[in-house]
Amino acid sequence: MGNHQQATLYYEHALSIQLKKLGEEHIEVAGTLHNLGVLHKAMGNHQQAKEYYERAFSIQLKKLGPEHTYVARTLQTLGNLHRAMGNHQQAKEYYERALSIQLKKLGPEHTEVARTLHNLGNLHKAMGNHQQAKEYYERSLSIQLIKLGPQHTDVARTLHILY
Repeated sequence: MGNHQQATLYYEHALSIQLKKLGEEHIEVAGTLHNLGVLHKAMGNHQQAKEYYERAFSIQLKKLGPEHTYVARTLQTLGNLHRAMGNHQQAKEYYERALSIQLKKLGPEHTEVARTLHNLGNLHKAMGNHQQAKEYYERSLSIQLIKLGPQHTDVARTLHILY
């Protein structure tokens, strides 16, 4: 726990400097806010994580536009957070928005697409939609096998869930 708290202090200090030197809507500020969200989620502070993610998301939308891959990454993390909080419908919406951007910007066989498909599988599994979960896992696995190879740990993780 101490490492997370120390990292939080460092990120908060970095954020303070960035806000003074770069302004509230700089993309580097968004990156630090996102990282603070990651830390707070890891510490179980879901509401605080949500606030940081949403601030980062707002900056990314303004500075990068709604179709940027960084926006998709933040949508993905918001989906993960909402899944952890039990807000399944909200998580699904975030994942689907992220997937739409990724398919458009990265193509259907990108590893980020595989990650989002895997997360959609996790979500549907948590919701009790086992057939839908299996379909998402299988789509994710097919990309992982092509892009990462059969010995990659992501492949092992997906195989473990599927069988």
